[in-house]
Amino acid sequence: MTLCPSCESPVTPVDRWCPHCSANVLKLEVGFLASPARRLAAYILDIAIPAFVTIVMVAGAAGAAAASEGQEPTNESLAAGLIPLAALAAYLITAIIMFFRGTTPGKWMVGLRVVRQSGKRAGFMTMFFREFIGKMLSGLVFCLGYFWILIDKDNQGWHDKLVTTYVVQ
Repeated sequence: MTLCPSCESPVTPVDRWCPHCSANVLKLEVGFLASPARRLAAYILDIAIPAFVTIVMVAGAAGAAAASEGQEPTNESLAAGLIPLAALAAYLITAIIMFFRGTTPGKWMVGLRVVRQSGKRAGFMTMFFREFIGKMLSGLVFCLGYFWILIDKDNQGWHDKLVTTYVVQ
């Protein structure tokens, strides 16, 4: 038996994360496992931000179409359609840039990041595969891959297990 470097609780040699305080027992600087509640908050933000921008974009386009019926489009009606489109593009560019840093906009907002099994941050391809392919698989069967986070000792969903990643704070 060894001791956790954070809380000094006994941990088995096969444990990567302390079962008491969720600290990484191999490298304390990696961080602590994120709670399912914080992960859920980040996930909601990752869905809500582009959904809100899309709703504003659709409303702006509808307003622009209504304003220009039988009239020449004005600068205001063009801006109503282009500003939300630019905001959605900015969000997508930001998300892609954040993938290189091992996070998403929602995770970044709540102070989370994704690390590999070695403790190093997840790279772009790992994040891309995890976020798009892995999360699709997690949601495929009644979202069991997401609920797996609640019963897994390392708080990993199927998308995490697929690419051997952990979400830490």
